[in-house]
Amino acid sequence: MKKIFIIPLISVFFLSACARDKAAPQNAVLSGEQAVYEQTYNISKNYVALRYRTDNVLINAEQYPDYEGWNSEMTAIIKGWKSLEESAAVLEKSAEEMAREKTGFKFTREALAYDKEEISRIVDKAPMGKKIMTLAKHLGVDAKRAQLILNQDQAMVSSEIWGGEGDTYETMEKSAIVVKDGCKVAGFVGGVVLSGGTSAIMAGSVLTKAAVIVSGADLVLEVTEDGANIALGNDNKVSAIVGEARKVSGPIATVLTITDIPNNLSSGFDKFNAVMAGLDQFRSAAQDGNILGINLPVYTGETKDSPISVAVMKPEEVGEWLKENGKETPGESVAEVEKILGINDKIDRKAEQDEKSAPQKAEDKEVKEEVKTESTQPRMPFSEFNDLSDGGG
Repeated sequence: MKKIFIIPLISVFFLSACARDKAAPQNAVLSGEQAVYEQTYNISKNYVALRYRTDNVLINAEQYPDYEGWNSEMTAIIKGWKSLEESAAVLEKSAEEMAREKTGFKFTREALAYDKEEISRIVDKAPMGKKIMTLAKHLGVDAKRAQLILNQDQAMVSSEIWGGEGDTYETMEKSAIVVKDGCKVAGFVGGVVLSGGTSAIMAGSVLTKAAVIVSGADLVLEVTEDGANIALGNDNKVSAIVGEARKVSGPIATVLTITDIPNNLSSGFDKFNAVMAGLDQFRSAAQDGNILGINLPVYTGETKDSPISVAVMKPEEVGEWLKENGKETPGESVAEVEKILGINDKIDRKAEQDEKSAPQKAEDKEVKEEVKTESTQPRMPFSEFNDLSDGGG
């Protein structure tokens, strides 16, 4: 039977500045911590999308209609990883500045559960800025590594051998595994583990294998010095970090959540709610195979301290918990996941390529030539790519 613990919001780091100037213009430029939240949300979403596209371009190469379409997608993904590496460096600096600021967090040392049991140590006192700094470092390492692997795979394949050599496709499938195993960050959308491209979505939701399920957030992060997990909420703002796919060992100690405030409730200067909650007191429950369900309060624009609840439940109780919180059990389709990730289509890009402008084609050609120049050396062994994820190179 699930146990529900009510935690006052003053018992977590509540980082919304909802009490600021409500007359601020809707098009105001975000600054300070709000800008960091926006950068964190955008880069997290972009990272998960690039991981998804990387899996598809490697695992499903044979499904592309022609070499040109596949090669163009590879070029776009490599450029995407390069851009993300640069964005991660910017985010790291922004988060470092945020970590230096005196934020005036409120917290309490204890709270009472519904059954009068005392809950202690419910606040992780580590600043959110430091957590986001660590996330940015992990993302930068993953981005650099993905570029190296994709550069070599793109240089290995030519139009002459496209569709003719099974070994080529097998090598790319191995590359997809190397990317997944070596990355410091794992990605999730709703109740789906995004590892393996479209095949992972087709496998369906794995909420019953989750370590933590969060209701009410657009983004959930678990960040440690060793790795991180990014969980994007679906259209119903339900997200999960699946235990067996996590990049962090041991029970979840802390989660960071970021929620996009609806425009009609946003002050213009405050677009995101951010909460950091410590879950150390649930360590024994998690080790027993239970699932933690976190229900965040609906943002109303008021400053009162609304409680959040944490439920300790068995896998078979997940559906009931979601229903109690007004949510449906996720059943994301490929189209729904790609919409959340901002991906319009997956493989068949031939029509899009035919309509490309001449300047874009020229730009793609320059990137291809650059890749070709960088790839004149023999292919790097897979074992050396693994060394990069440990800080080498």
